[in-house]
Amino acid sequence: MGNPVVYIPQFPKTPSLGCLPIRGTLLIVCAISLVASCISATEGTTYSTVSAVIGIISNSLVLFGVYKENACVLKWCQRLYFVFVVFSVIVLAVLPLHFACDFSSEFIDHTEIFQDDNSRTEFHISSGSDFRSDEYAGSVLARMFMEAVQKAVMKRQETKIRYIYGMVIGLVCEIALFIGVAFYYMVYVMIKRFKNYVMATNEFEKGRQPLV
Repeated sequence: MGNPVVYIPQFPKTPSLGCLPIRGTLLIVCAISLVASCISATEGTTYSTVSAVIGIISNSLVLFGVYKENACVLKWCQRLYFVFVVFSVIVLAVLPLHFACDFSSEFIDHTEIFQDDNSRTEFHISSGSDFRSDEYAGSVLARMFMEAVQKAVMKRQETKIRYIYGMVIGLVCEIALFIGVAFYYMVYVMIKRFKNYVMATNEFEKGRQPLV
C-alpha cells in the first residue's frame, strides 16, 4: 500500500479583475464615488439629494466592508449592487426611448397654424365695412393661405430636425446608461469575488487554529 496523500491547504490568492487588484480598486472607486455623492448633495434638488444619500450609504458600506474585510457587510453590499444593476437595466430599457419620444414629439399645435407667431392675432371675417370689398377680402384670404403654407413647410422642417435630434439624444442617453450598467456590474463582480476571498481566508484561518 502506498503512502496516504496529505493535502496541505493553501492560503487563498488575492482576487483581481484582469490586471486590477480588487481590494485597491474598490477602495479607490468607492472613495471617488463617495466624494462625488457629497458634492452632488449640495445642488439642492430632490433628485440630487436622494441620489447623494443612496450613494453615500452604499459607498460607505463598501468601503467599510472592504477595509475591514467583513464578509457579512460585503454580502449585503453584493445584494445592494445587484439591485442597482437590475434597476439600471430597467432604466436603460425605458429612459432613452422616453427622451427620444418626448423631444421629437413637441410639434406646433394644429390650432396655431392660422395664428401669427408674434402677436397671436386671429383673422376673423366679419360683416363690418372693412370686408365689404371683394378685393380686400381676397387679399386677406390670399395672405392667410400663404401664411398657412409657409407654416406647414416650417413645421415639416422642424419635424425632421426634431426627429434627428431625438434619435441623437436617445442614442447618447443609451450609451451613457450602458456605461453606468457596466460600472455597477463591475463593482458587483468585484464585491462578490472579494467576499468569497474573505470567506475563504476566514475558513483557512479557522483550519490553522489548534484544537483544544
